[in-house]
Order: sequence, then C-alpha cells, then structure tokens
Amino acid sequence: MKKYEFFGASDDLFCVCGSALEEQCDSGQGNKMTYSLGNDKENVILIHGQYAENGDCWSITIEPVSEDLLPLAGWSFEYNPKDYGCQLFVTTPEDIECNIYQK
Repeated sequence: MKKYEFFGASDDLFCVCGSALEEQCDSGQGNKMTYSLGNDKENVILIHGQYAENGDCWSITIEPVSEDLLPLAGWSFEYNPKDYGCQLFVTTPEDIECNIYQK
C-alpha cells in the first residue's frame, strides 16, 4: 500500500508527499492545483486544492474520474483540519502513482 498526504502549506502553495515521493509544492493556476492518482492505464481520482480568497484557507476535494471505477477497493481516505485549512491522507494500492494533472 502507498500513502499520500495533500495539504496547503501557505497562501500560495498546495503540496503532496508520500510513498517514494519527495514533497512537491506548487501554486498552480490562480491558487488552484490538481493532482491525479492513477496507474499506467488510467487516472482513477483527481485531488483538487483551492485557496479561498476570502477565507485564507485551502479546501481539498476528491473527484472520481468515472463512476465505473467505483467503489475503490483497497483505497482509504482520512481528512483532518490543519494549518491553512485541512490535510487529506489517501492510501492506495501499490500500482497507483501521483502526478500533477494535465488536461
């Protein structure tokens, strides 16, 4: 199993770190950042980080790419309050990789 952590690090950085992945932080476009979790065949879910202009905090949302891929066997999610908003831990099967999402 792999475990990834997503969190806002300041008012302009959204980060991910975890299994064999050095911490990556990026400000994205207009304080929005998206990472994909998937294998070599397809993306499974998207993790969106959005900085609230009037709330001074990051929000994190999870977007399944297709209902055909649900439920996600072997996946777990944990969501906690943290500085600058919240943090999300995602545990995935070993074949899942995390990448900056490119449309």
